[in-house]
Amino acid sequence: MKCPYCGKEEFVTGKQGAVYAGVKISVLKERALYHEICVNCGTVVRSYVKNPEKLQKSEHE
Repeated sequence: MKCPYCGKEEFVTGKQGAVYAGVKISVLKERALYHEICVNCGTVVRSYVKNPEKLQKSEHE
């Protein structure tokens, strides 16, 4: 993977808070949000959750 801004290929993975999704407001699943960050310029090139199949869509979507 190359950074689209500076062209470097060295990244670190950062972890941020959580993403919430649930079938009902009272039944929420919490998943950490991970970011692949270029160590040269600080650009976040990818954000993702691990095991996305464990997220549930809200009834309001």
